[in-house]
Amino acid sequence: KALKEAYASGRRLAELSRQRKPFKGLAEKITYYYSLKYLDYDIVDEILLLAEQLIDSSQKEETLLAKCKSEYDKAKSLIDQGRKADAIFHAVDIYHALFH
Repeated sequence: KALKEAYASGRRLAELSRQRKPFKGLAEKITYYYSLKYLDYDIVDEILLLAEQLIDSSQKEETLLAKCKSEYDKAKSLIDQGRKADAIFHAVDIYHALFH
């Protein structure tokens, strides 16, 4: 999944680079970059994205993957409730279980 997304992003970047469209000013540049999805991510979003990718690509045993998927769901639910700081622990648990 990550490789497909990277390939699609790279292809889009190559296509966009053929069409030069200079910004008209600093405000337009800031507005453009502010609208990019990945720039609105904080470290919790980043670790959760990494956790999701680890779950999707892991070759670990099914019971461990099921536990990690449950932790991921808990983290997403906490974020939806506005409790992002509480979601950190679940995301980090996934990272430690699947990366190390």
